[in-house]
Amino acid sequence: FVKYNGWAGVKENGALRLEGKEAIIHDGDVCMWKIGG
Repeated sequence: FVKYNGWAGVKENGALRLEGKEAIIHDGDVCMWKIGG
């Protein structure tokens, strides 16, 4: 997240991914939960 200077950089560089509730969270991951969508 810091490497890409925030959400805009993450999206531009293709480093963003959407995973289901079975996703395994690893050390260093940055998470944003989507609720009601």
